[in-house]
Parts: sequence; C-alpha cells; structure tokens
Amino acid sequence: MIGASHIAAGAAVGVALKEPWLAFPTAFAIHYLLDMIPHHEYLPPEELRDSSFKNDVQTLGKATIDAIVGFSAVAIITKFNLITLAAGFSGALPDILSGIGFTLTRGGTVKPHSLLGRIFAAQKRFHKFIHLWKRPHAAPLWRAIINQALPMFILLWAAFRYFGAP
Repeated sequence: MIGASHIAAGAAVGVALKEPWLAFPTAFAIHYLLDMIPHHEYLPPEELRDSSFKNDVQTLGKATIDAIVGFSAVAIITKFNLITLAAGFSGALPDILSGIGFTLTRGGTVKPHSLLGRIFAAQKRFHKFIHLWKRPHAAPLWRAIINQALPMFILLWAAFRYFGAP
C-alpha cells in the first residue's frame, strides 16, 4: 500500500485518540491491518523480484514523493498538529523500517546475526506474512486504488466527524 494511505490512516488515529501514548502504537498497528487489504505496491510484482539499483532508486523516489504528498496533506488539513503528524509517521513506520532494514542488511552495514539484524529480519517476516493474507494475485489497478483510497477516506471522515479537528 502506498505511504500516503498509511500516513492518512495514522493521522486519523491521531485525530481520534489525541493522546500520543495511545495514538502512536495504534497507528503503527493500523498499518498492518491496512496491508491485509489487496493493493498494489510502488512497482509491479515482476519488477519487485529484480533487486537492481534502478528499481531501488525508482522505488525510493516514488516513496519519497508519496510521503511528501501524504505529510503535506495531513499538515494542511490538521493545521500542522504535531500529534497528528507524528501519528501519521507512526502509521508509515513499518514500511520505513522495512526500507531501512533492507538497505542496511543488503549493504552489509548491519550483519544478519546481530541484534539489529535479527530485529529487522523479524519485522520483515511479519510484514511479509501480513501481505500474504492478500489474494495470491494482485488486484486490478482500479480496485487497488479504491482499496487504498476508501479506508483512508473512511478513517479520516470518521475521525473528523466524531472526534473533531485536532
């Protein structure tokens, strides 16, 4: 699922809960629930298998633009509410950890058998397990877009409707 969806969902949790000690772990957990919904990633499945430098740079570029758009939208909508922005970050954190873990372990900076390497590996296994709950074949693009946009809008609408602006 694209980062903006996770950022918006995390921000909605921040709006609803208002307490950082509740909002951050809840937004983190919501990430995994959203990842169970059939969706597309930044690259098509056949290109994800190719771990080339070109695909890594392309994915990082798309993810960066996506995060900027997501955080900008949340910042504007919530008038730069710090708790909501931090909850949005927490909603995207599992993907950020996956990216950092992939980069550090592949580059040899973190050894696989070190404590940090084991933490990254456990997070990667759990994240992959959650994604396996999706259907074996990717959803058609139109449905994947709806599957990403609909939960995001429902969460944002419910948060603002029932809990008010931050």
